[in-house]
Amino acid sequence: MIRNGLRWRDAPKDYSPHKTIYNRFIRWSRLGVFNRIFAALAAKGGKLDERQLSRIPVRQPPVR
Repeated sequence: MIRNGLRWRDAPKDYSPHKTIYNRFIRWSRLGVFNRIFAALAAKGGKLDERQLSRIPVRQPPVR
């Protein structure tokens, strides 16, 4: 199985126990903390093309 990102158990021990990190993430998600952070960053940003995370084109298989 391919895994992306960081598993909670793999976070540095200095960040708190993995269950605490997970619970904090869920709580902040429900409270809209990440949406407010992203909105504030987007408001400060420049042109749209300067804020893109990736410019790698996505190739889709041909439709048959």
